[in-house]
Amino acid sequence: MPWQQSIKDYSVCEYFAKNGYTVWRLDLSGYGKSGKYEDGWKVTTQHAAEDEIYALEKICELQGVEKLDLLGWSWGTMTTSKVASQRPDLLKKVVWLGPCFGGAFEATPVTELHGMWVDHTYAQDGGHGRPNGGAKEIMEIGDGWLIDTKAVKVPVLIITGDNDFYVNIDRCYQAEKELPEGSKLLHLHGAGHAMYLEKDYYQTTREAILKFISE
Repeated sequence: MPWQQSIKDYSVCEYFAKNGYTVWRLDLSGYGKSGKYEDGWKVTTQHAAEDEIYALEKICELQGVEKLDLLGWSWGTMTTSKVASQRPDLLKKVVWLGPCFGGAFEATPVTELHGMWVDHTYAQDGGHGRPNGGAKEIMEIGDGWLIDTKAVKVPVLIITGDNDFYVNIDRCYQAEKELPEGSKLLHLHGAGHAMYLEKDYYQTTREAILKFISE
């Protein structure tokens, strides 16, 4: 595995903090210290986006600012895309790492997925529903699109690798053309889904993010 989490400079949050940014991390509903759900399917992408909007409003209030930069990885690219289309007034720029546009693999039937999910839930979480309605959306979509790029109203930096099961590279290039002016695409050849933690790509990833949000 190309993960080197034991090395001290791999913290994304510390990197941006050292570069003068205040960094906030959000536990979406069902995660961390946020409220739990017995039915994990209820935590959909839209539900998570509403959590993010509330958090953005609160952070802006606390910091005395009008807009913030927002970063999403994997499912977070879907949730932040909804924020960027529904509440662009809260955002300066958005960054997507490992974007889930859809079209990366065949759709998994709902019945099959539900069985897999139930088995995993009871094995890992003591019967409580894991908060991942987003996973259901990703697995069901097939050739459809999970992100409406034309609805996004702020510039976006897309960072993706071509060794990523969840990413359709062609859609990344198409998305770049459909996103607002100032949007960019960084294609890291050989990178996987967690390029921000992979030893050959983590420095390039965060340096590109810093440059983008600083411009």
